[in-house]
Amino acid sequence: MVAANEHLSAWGIGYGRSQRKHDGKWESPEERYSRFLESRSRLLSEDAASPFLTSLALLAKVTRTKTIRKGTGSYWVKHIAENLECTYPEGEPLGPHYVPNGVLIAAAIHAGFLTKSHYDELGYHSPNVTFNMSKPCLEDLDYVIRPDSGRSQDRRREEERRTLKKGGRSPWA
Repeated sequence: MVAANEHLSAWGIGYGRSQRKHDGKWESPEERYSRFLESRSRLLSEDAASPFLTSLALLAKVTRTKTIRKGTGSYWVKHIAENLECTYPEGEPLGPHYVPNGVLIAAAIHAGFLTKSHYDELGYHSPNVTFNMSKPCLEDLDYVIRPDSGRSQDRRREEERRTLKKGGRSPWA
């Protein structure tokens, strides 16, 4: 999966824009490429194994769609994976822990999900991709796995609003 995408690194897709160095100067194309190669080596390192397996555990719960959907960005999905508490088959804890964006993308490709790259206004790769994943399924997983996230809080408020509109009582009363 990594060999199939020459632009994939732990950071995500592409080399990104040039960044300012500590001295205030912009990095050269060579320095930018060197930064990419460092990130790519992190994607292929042993440190990526646990985040990769955690990502696969999450992706096993995701409903696949026929087409790539808006609102299924890798950056959001990686945050869900980071908070997933699961175990290895032997019962040893796996997660929650940090999941790099590119590791989540690699796991999704490995699991057979399709990806779509995006570009910014200057033509640089966005590090994020979108997938052929059910957005309602991701929203449900996010709600369960990250109950305190902004999305989950918004969902609870909307559910409360609908309950009150139907004449019900607020769960907070």
